[in-house]
Amino acid sequence: MTGSASLPLPPKMASPTTTCRPLWIPVEVTKLGEGSFIEAWALGAKICKRLAADHSLKITDVRQAWSDYAYALPTYEAEINLPDAEFLKNTLRLNLDGLERWREDYVQRTYITPLLQNPKDHQRRLALAQTRIETEDYNDAISHLLPLSF
Repeated sequence: MTGSASLPLPPKMASPTTTCRPLWIPVEVTKLGEGSFIEAWALGAKICKRLAADHSLKITDVRQAWSDYAYALPTYEAEINLPDAEFLKNTLRLNLDGLERWREDYVQRTYITPLLQNPKDHQRRLALAQTRIETEDYNDAISHLLPLSF
């Protein structure tokens, strides 16, 4: 998946808002056992876009389904072979690095490139600073606010 792909991102990763709101991430669960979380997310987003275009997208709040599908332990015994710790660590690092690249691509497209074209777009500059603050990148937030102080 390229950096220009559009996936819904959690607010701390990309959004200029700080409001508390429900967040859902479209994940194709059948993909989870075959690849990375990022691949499952990408496929889930692709399916959601297709269904939304057909006006047939339905979102299920898992908590609401709990009353119909009560929690139950598996009815059989199984031995679970846990993956190697080093493999898990490396896979997590790759996924986190991928999310970081997507976040930075989003910031570049949404804030940096437009600000280079129009440095006087102060609303966008403030939104960029807020996004950087939300990701705890305070130095970068301050550097984007400095042009407003003159």
